Parts: sequence; structure tokens; C-alpha cells
Amino acid sequence: MSEKDTIHIEGIISAIAESQGRGGRIKYTIISSNPPLSISIETEEKMQLYSIIRLSYSPSSREASSKSLEKIGSPEKGKAEFNSAIKSLIGHLSIEKNLEAMKLEKSRPDLDRITDSMLSKLGSSGEEFIEAYLAGAPIVVRFHNDGDGSTGAIGLYNALQKIGEEYAAGDRSIRWTMHKGVTYDMDAFYNDSIYFSNYAGAFLPHVCIIDFGTTIDSNPAVKASSGKCSITWLDHHPIPEGFLGKELENYINPINYSGSADYTGGYLACTFAEAISGVKSDNIKEASLISDVSKYADLNNKEALKYATVLDFLTGLKDYTRYLDGPITPKYLTKLLSDSEKLNSIYSYANDIMADSVEMGLKYGKEYASDSGVSINVVDFSKIADKYSGYVLPGRYSSRLQSHIEKSGSKGSITIVTFNNYISIRISKHIAEGIDILNIIEKLKNESEFVESGGGHKEACSIKIYSEGRKEVLNLLLKELHAKGIGK
Repeated sequence: MSEKDTIHIEGIISAIAESQGRGGRIKYTIISSNPPLSISIETEEKMQLYSIIRLSYSPSSREASSKSLEKIGSPEKGKAEFNSAIKSLIGHLSIEKNLEAMKLEKSRPDLDRITDSMLSKLGSSGEEFIEAYLAGAPIVVRFHNDGDGSTGAIGLYNALQKIGEEYAAGDRSIRWTMHKGVTYDMDAFYNDSIYFSNYAGAFLPHVCIIDFGTTIDSNPAVKASSGKCSITWLDHHPIPEGFLGKELENYINPINYSGSADYTGGYLACTFAEAISGVKSDNIKEASLISDVSKYADLNNKEALKYATVLDFLTGLKDYTRYLDGPITPKYLTKLLSDSEKLNSIYSYANDIMADSVEMGLKYGKEYASDSGVSINVVDFSKIADKYSGYVLPGRYSSRLQSHIEKSGSKGSITIVTFNNYISIRISKHIAEGIDILNIIEKLKNESEFVESGGGHKEACSIKIYSEGRKEVLNLLLKELHAKGIGK
């Protein structure tokens, strides 16, 4: 670090992280008001939280010297001044201006109306999230393993990249985790807790959940998180009675703001990201709608269609190493999406696989027709899984098969895909209200010992079963649908 380019900064220690992996070195995060900056630095020197320190910093290299650390104020004085310091730093992000600009945005009126109703909450929750980020609290971002969840993670990653470039120096403690399953369970919570160990700071550790978790099966982890970590929860799934997550201060779901599940989790997370950073992710947001088969999806947006298809492909693979330069995190997904040659190649390959698998479903599936023209199509996924064990997953496959059936002129259809301990269900939107599939799933839970859990949307849901009872549960499901005059 050149002395010529060095300035002296005073700041308050906001986070301390000790780790054996650092060879006894300690990581400190320091909040400075002048210049507005969050600095992370490692040293063997031991200091207390909220101590006021002075250090040397190079604006051109964005490096601080650990050798220059000097304590100049007590923790008591620093703690008294800390709130003012972090609020001053956050003020430079201009979150209010971002919200005002978003309020003027009217390119997607139906979606913008829902966004407008959430702006205040997005702003307040975003401010809390970014305070924790800049203050050095460890953060885990868990995103669902599909195109919708991954677009949300990409949007948030891009926002934090911009904020970090302007207002942060040094490594941030943030972990990106692709989450398989619809529940934030105790295993996930314990895993996150381990990541949070050996940390002390002004803010609690933070978990950000994108596009999953709104189920009563998440309740134990919600309870366990109290006082241990803060949660920002960005989801769009229907909220079941008794779900404790809805009481969290930063649980945001468009359903609570006169919206519906068609305002997808990825779209919500990208909107949240725009609120805190001003970074727009238009094609990424559109990809989330396409991936989740939202009624707002614009299939004429070819770039977004490519993104959605490729992200669905990658997040469904057991082995993705031939396509990515690293793990499935926003960093490497973004790098791939920016490589047009690789993007186009994977897009073509994924389309070919899906087209063939849909044909297999139509060939080997069983159709139950009814006088009304509404049909039930049941597909045993095992043959498709044998041929395409990497990409095609039952959930997203059932969505694609359902779309194909609807486009063929169906007056309405229900697609049921069974595989091992999983039943995936898709229902045409115009008949979904009358069927009330979520209520049927609740009945099945009471009627069969083989139903482990279930939930989702009115048009897209799943049932997790004990595999030995698959035939019984399927027959009970068909019986309920037949009772409604469908597929007799």
C-alpha cells in the first residue's frame, strides 16, 4: 500500500469473527462515517466490539493496513456513537430515492401495482438487511433450486456487488446456498448456526430465504431462530394456517399485498435488490416469471426465455461441473449467462431433452377423460428419469407437460407426475379454484399414513409420501378428483 495514496480513517468496530482457519487471526469490520465505508480487516491484535480505532486506508487499492490499527476511543463511547455511524453510511445508499424511482416505473402495470403496495416494506426490510451486511454480520442466502429461486439470488448478488464496490472494502461474510426442498428445516438452521459461530457483532447473523419455506414444516426452525439470527424471507407461495414465519418482521409475500403467487419469488427478490441498490435486473426478473409459469410471463422475451431454461437446467443437475467454473452460486451463474456461446449451446440442449421427455410422457402416461372436456393425465416418471437422470426433475417436468397439454387445445387438465416418494400436480388456472387441491392434500394427510407432507399453489403443488404407499395415495387423490366430476 503506497503511502502517497494513504489516508487515515477513524471508525467503530461493528463485528468480530474468530476462526481457527485463519491461523489465529481475527477478522474485524469497521464502520467509518468519513469517508462512508465499511472495512473488513484481519489481524492478530485483539480488540473489543465498538472500540473506536484509527487505521491507514488506500482508496485506489481499497486496502487497509492491519499494522496501522490504533485504538483511540473506548467501547462505551463507540457503542453510543454506533447507531449514528451506521445510519449515516446507510443514508448514502439512497434507498428512499430508489423507492421513488420504482414508484414511477410503469412498464408492467399489473406487477407494478403489487410492487407499489410493497415498497414501504421492501425499503424498511432492505435497510435492515443492508445494515447487517455492511456491519459485517455473517449472512446465508438460501435460494430454491430452480430458475425462479436462482434468478432471485442473481438479482440480490448483483445488488450487493454494486453496494460493495461503493461502500465496502475487504471480504464480506456471505454464503450462497442452493436449497433443495420447500422447507427451512432444523437441519438447515443448524448448518447456518455453525456458519454463524465465533461471531460477535452489533447485529444478529442473518438468513435470507428466497422462493421457498412457506410451510408449517418450517415452524421448528422459525422458533429456533428467535434471538439467534434475523431472517429476511422473500416468498410467494400460499400461506398455510399456522405458519409462524408470517409473523416475522421481514417476511414479505405478495399475497399479503393484494397480489398472488404469480408474482414470483425471484421477481420479488430482484425487486428487493433494486430497492436497496437501484440495480435493475429486467431480463432476470422476466426469467423468474417464465421459469415459474406465471400468468405474467412474457414468452416473447427470448433472452429471458433462454435464462429461464438454462437456469432450470443447471439447478436440476446432479453434476453441473462441465458447465460451471465453480459451485452453483450467483457468481458463477452470472458468468455463464454472460457467455452467449455457452448460453445458446445449453439452451438448445435443454430444449431438446425437455421436448423428448414430454413426448415420452404423452406416450406412456394414462389419461382419464371426462364429459366436460377436462382430463387427468398421470405419468410415472421412472422411465424419463432413467433416460434423463440429470436435468429433468419431476416438478418442473410436470409444469412443462401441463403447458404442452394446455396448448394442444385442452379445455382444462390436471397433470400428475409420480416418482419415488414424490407426487407433483399441475392444474389449469381456470379450474383450480373449484378443485381446491390444497384442501384435498390436507384431507389426504388425515386419510393416509403414507403422506409425509404437501403444499404449494392452487395450480402447482406436490405431495411428499413414503414410497411404499405411492399407489394408495395416488388412488385416494384420483378418488377426490373423480368426486368433483373430473376424469371419471
